[in-house]
Amino acid sequence: MNESLVRHVLFPLHERLKGKPTFRWLAELERTQWLSPQLIAEYQFARLRKLVEFAYAHVPYYRALLDEHGLHPQRLQSPHDVRDLPSLTRATIRTRFDDLRAHATLPHVHPRSSGGSTGSPVTVLVDMNRMGMAEAGRLRAHRWFRIEPGEREVVLWGSPIEITR
Repeated sequence: MNESLVRHVLFPLHERLKGKPTFRWLAELERTQWLSPQLIAEYQFARLRKLVEFAYAHVPYYRALLDEHGLHPQRLQSPHDVRDLPSLTRATIRTRFDDLRAHATLPHVHPRSSGGSTGSPVTVLVDMNRMGMAEAGRLRAHRWFRIEPGEREVVLWGSPIEITR
């Protein structure tokens, strides 16, 4: 297939039809990747604060967790303020799934399951914004090696479960 056709027409059309903001995120990733360490830290903290504010406002599990730790999002001063929060585990996702679901209108949310490489797959909910960000990260990494959409490539992967089957 014609690489230019894929790169400039088919792949962008595919992402747009799926509702994934891939190229908006790619532009953001490319804009921010060479910022100074101080500006990257400020950018990361602003994004973290926005995420915590959303979680507090819309996710019952995180509202309770943040209240339990006395950490109202408006009081966040640095990334270190959230370091004492417990990590989210597979067990918590399974037992508190409904409390982890955002009570907000998000377009095109659907379940995704992990590959189960640990022997214990888990299901999470994702939206097209998250999917677009993941794809943009992949595209940016490929560009570091001068690989653009539509170019031929070989991808190898596996997991212990797949190897034993």
